[in-house]
Amino acid sequence: MNIFIILVCGINIRAHNRIALSDQLRLLRTCPQLMSINHVGDKGSYLVTTKYDAPRTVETVLCALSKQCSTISGAAVCQPSEIQSALEALTETLSNRYARYFSKDDFGLKIEGEQWRAGLAVPLYPMKLPQVALPFHKTKNALIFGAADGAVLVVKREARNVHWGTSVTDPSERQIKRISNCSVTLTSRSANIMNDLLTYSR
Repeated sequence: MNIFIILVCGINIRAHNRIALSDQLRLLRTCPQLMSINHVGDKGSYLVTTKYDAPRTVETVLCALSKQCSTISGAAVCQPSEIQSALEALTETLSNRYARYFSKDDFGLKIEGEQWRAGLAVPLYPMKLPQVALPFHKTKNALIFGAADGAVLVVKREARNVHWGTSVTDPSERQIKRISNCSVTLTSRSANIMNDLLTYSR
């Protein structure tokens, strides 16, 4: 039996790729290979139990969802242990750098009076992060703190119209391309969502 975290890229992002959560679950439950399906939110964040390996699990999830939305670009697949390790690295990095301004309880960060939220960006299957050191990088709405356990450690400013995709994923991809000359497509989630998914595996 295998347990995977599946992060589908681009579901229910503003007006794009709209699939109601009830429809997502209905489609996924038509797949007998997915023995259990847990979700957090409605943007394609799942923890699944299956007899399949990672490639066939991603294929099964995307095939099911494509029956209603054929424009989904892909999904990341991670072992819960990988996400756990990446979250621990993220927590340690932000605790050491920001001390009391970082909350380990909700992964929130206060910078100059503004609220930010920590998260992870992970590559779509079958891509992997190149083995290079990502330096600290700051934009108006995102902070990139490097990579650990196959994930980019990121923080997003919490503000209207500041989204994980355009604000965090895009600059992370550009940094990877600049440093390594490799093109990697990422999908990102808040650390809260990642942590909630992990609770289903414990």
